[in-house]
Amino acid sequence: MKTTVNLTNAGIGQKHWKTYITYFKKKYENFDVHLTSDTVKSGWFNNLNDFQGNLIKSDPDIIFISEKVLVATIQYKADFSELMKVLEKDIRLIVVSLDLQPLCTTLLNSRALVYIRNIQQGITLEANQLWYQGVNDDTKFELESIPDFTFTQKEYFPMISSCFIPNENIKFVIWKGKTYPLIQFYDFFKEYIFNNVPGRKPIGFTFYDEKCYICMGFLQSEVVKIEYQGVVIDHIIQNSGNIDEKSSQIKYLEGMMRSVINLKMLETVQNAKQTIKQNIPVQIATTSEIVGKVFSEVLKDDGYLKTGVVGIQSTDKDCITINLDGKNCEIIPKKEIKIDVSKISTNNIDNGEFDLFFHSYNIVPDLIIQQTKEIETEKKFIRKKIQVLKDKKKILRSTQVLNHQEQYQNFITQRKLDILISLLESALIWDEKQSKILELSDENALVFYDDHIQGSIINKQLKGIRKNKLFVNITEKLDTLEKIAAVDTDYIEQFLHSGVVVCCKSSQIILDRNFRIFKHKLLQEYDKSSSNQSKKIQAKIDEYHFRMNELSLYELYNQLNQVFKVNKDKIFKTCQNKNKKSLQNKFQKQHIRRISIVSHQKSNAYLTKNFLEEILRSDDNPDTKFQLPWSDLDLVSSLSSEEMAKTILEYPDTREREYVIQQDIANQNAVEIATYFNRLLYQIKVFDPDLVILNHDAELLYVFIKMLRSEYEVLGLKPIIAIVTGEFIGVDIDNLLQQNVSVIASELYETGDIYRLRDSMQTLFFA
Repeated sequence: MKTTVNLTNAGIGQKHWKTYITYFKKKYENFDVHLTSDTVKSGWFNNLNDFQGNLIKSDPDIIFISEKVLVATIQYKADFSELMKVLEKDIRLIVVSLDLQPLCTTLLNSRALVYIRNIQQGITLEANQLWYQGVNDDTKFELESIPDFTFTQKEYFPMISSCFIPNENIKFVIWKGKTYPLIQFYDFFKEYIFNNVPGRKPIGFTFYDEKCYICMGFLQSEVVKIEYQGVVIDHIIQNSGNIDEKSSQIKYLEGMMRSVINLKMLETVQNAKQTIKQNIPVQIATTSEIVGKVFSEVLKDDGYLKTGVVGIQSTDKDCITINLDGKNCEIIPKKEIKIDVSKISTNNIDNGEFDLFFHSYNIVPDLIIQQTKEIETEKKFIRKKIQVLKDKKKILRSTQVLNHQEQYQNFITQRKLDILISLLESALIWDEKQSKILELSDENALVFYDDHIQGSIINKQLKGIRKNKLFVNITEKLDTLEKIAAVDTDYIEQFLHSGVVVCCKSSQIILDRNFRIFKHKLLQEYDKSSSNQSKKIQAKIDEYHFRMNELSLYELYNQLNQVFKVNKDKIFKTCQNKNKKSLQNKFQKQHIRRISIVSHQKSNAYLTKNFLEEILRSDDNPDTKFQLPWSDLDLVSSLSSEEMAKTILEYPDTREREYVIQQDIANQNAVEIATYFNRLLYQIKVFDPDLVILNHDAELLYVFIKMLRSEYEVLGLKPIIAIVTGEFIGVDIDNLLQQNVSVIASELYETGDIYRLRDSMQTLFFA
């Protein structure tokens, strides 16, 4: 399902508006997003009621408003901020101006509040303090040591981690142990900071990234937003008729657009039925274990993956509890779910077979949901089958005594046959046709032969036997089961341990064949025995009993499934409310003492640290410690010249070569990413944080968190906040949520909008 983002035009010419819409639709066509566009008709400011109605109807996520319309709104004293509040959602306001400088000058002269990238609070500026051209280095000069200040006003206390301190608020500068008047301090650096540019003067000091700078002004491209007479302007872009993709204005706008898309996608995924069901833990409290287990399976089949069964007295307050013993309402916390299933009988169900049943047969709702009538019909059929088998078993029991002697005789015969087979397997095979003397060195010999002439020959050729030779004519002594049963094995059995066994070649062939026939015959006799038949009948009866239990479980499943359908909406509503609460105020500040912040951009890590210090600053939490783990991540985008030359030689086909190149790059990057994450994980492990904050794209975050959860047992239990950047899809977010991760979407690097990130983070902590 695609995420819908609504763009509304207020006062921009249709030609220019079409240019913007075409550009953005093409830019985000590969995103899982649907962009809509609407235009509020011109002349709306003459009738604010019409405008309000049209605006609500368009349901905008981003409003593009012309400079002319904005000025007219304020002139007509329309409360634009209240107007947007009517929409009950966070809306981005983009002002499109023909000329940036006059508009910004007007806003600054009206004491508008300006929010600058890397600066934690809004500030007021003079018109000449905002520059429209230049690079960052022109606006600031880094001090090698961070100064301290005395201020002109006692109540003035701006010293937070990222801030701007204007000249008018500074009385003295304390630097390297000495105190200087402000002008005298600036004189030390005039040759570095003025650059012989007339009129360029320091306007104050900026602090961020744990550094201090002398500030000469701010770039317009560094402006994050402007607050003017209650109207929050998220961005101002100059309408030149064309879109310059490389301009800072458009890059900022793209980052904002991506941020809105990601936020809406995150909201969609977090509030999706599937997400809520699979992430909210549900416990079933009941005195009937079998009912609880089957109802648990019903819930899992509907998507509730974190489901378990507990005793009535063992409920967990952090879970949604469903009490199936509905009459025992007093033992269940308020706002939990009570369902009475006492009328459902489980008398005919063997609880002991439950786990085997569900694990072996894997309940599939579509296959087991049968009509009660059909289940009962099969039960009747099985009952008849069981009775027939029981009667047959009684008859067999009467002949059992007669079979005992036969069974014993077969057992003895089987044992003797096994001894003979073992002797044959250890025998020395002699071929009488070769007429060779057989030289042996042993006391006794056992000889198997099949005719008298053969026996006489082997007796002459068998030398070295010092005592006895025992000759066995297999055609006379071992040709039937009855004869084998009569063999005295007490004497020949000793040849398994001492002496030598000799068997003529032809005798070996005969014995091998006969022994296989005799074994098969004994097995048949065993199968025909009444005891064995009785066992087979009992096994069949057990099989039918299992099927009866299976059908009873089907019946119970169907009954509980009907109960679930009646209470389905109530269960989901409770889980939905639980999910909403869990997304907000998730962490208690007093429990957070150590925080690790991992980001692919150092500046983002510092900014996150800055506003977290503000959020967590309180009397009961005075000394939160922060760690900013860092490791360089140098991903490969192309092969080296040597690798490329080798690949060209080995793969002349262009398509195959391109595939191999991409695989090589992917493999190299996989190794680099693994090394990168392992370095970060080690740093985090040593610090042992109470909270881990990760700022990366969704795909890398998922890999990192899986590594963190699996490789370090202690860290695996730590709460994690994931600040997702870049393009992502709903599956990425769903995967993170299943890892018990709190997800925030932010394009801080692109937009510098620390304020929305701060607000999102603030909602995760109890006030």
